[in-house]
Amino acid sequence: MAKPRKVKVGAKPRARAIPFSQVAAPGLLGRLSRRIVSLQNRISLADSASEKAKMKKQLAKVREELRSAQKAA
Repeated sequence: MAKPRKVKVGAKPRARAIPFSQVAAPGLLGRLSRRIVSLQNRISLADSASEKAKMKKQLAKVREELRSAQKAA
């Protein structure tokens, strides 16, 4: 049987910052916002601080991409 994933007490997926309409959007904007949401959720469930820091860097990069994509749109 598969082992259940260890979830810290009080760790909730935090994907509140992005409106649903944007996450459901087609194309590049939707893809980037979905990536942000999944990264946020992975950060909130990550165990080690180094893992979290790595993901936060990725998150900053993706957010920047999203900003520039929104300006272009």
